[in-house]
Amino acid sequence: MARRRRRSLVNTGLGGETGTISEVNMTPLVDLSFLLLITFIITIPLMEQGLSVRLPRAQADPLPKDVQTRRIEIDRTGAVSLDGAPATLDLLEQMLRDSVAQTPSVGVELRGDQTLLYARLCEVLERVRKGGVTRVALVTASNAPVVPVPAPSEEREEVR
Repeated sequence: MARRRRRSLVNTGLGGETGTISEVNMTPLVDLSFLLLITFIITIPLMEQGLSVRLPRAQADPLPKDVQTRRIEIDRTGAVSLDGAPATLDLLEQMLRDSVAQTPSVGVELRGDQTLLYARLCEVLERVRKGGVTRVALVTASNAPVVPVPAPSEEREEVR
């Protein structure tokens, strides 16, 4: 009994001959590309969070939207981040200097935790000034519930 060889009935476009498909099906690749694009569009705004900062409560006017701003966050331990990326004070100063060189009217939104030591806030503000930034906004939470702030202890005052 002789084996019969199966022939594909797919037209390859070579003068009416039949054979195997020599093209890559692009539909699954396009589907995968769209899936990745949608995934990134949805997750990028969620990744914008930087340090966990409890803002102090105060009444203030909303910030103007027409000014290019950089966001500095200082958490309760004194760790600093610029636009969500951790930064030392030296790096912060240099990056702000570079921003001012590109856009002289750049502003800074400073978000400090409500339990942050005043001395640490002053250190960061000094570096912002040395970086050449002249527009600084202190961001507060306007509708947040009032959270009692614990009194600073002796050992906490020494930590920098």
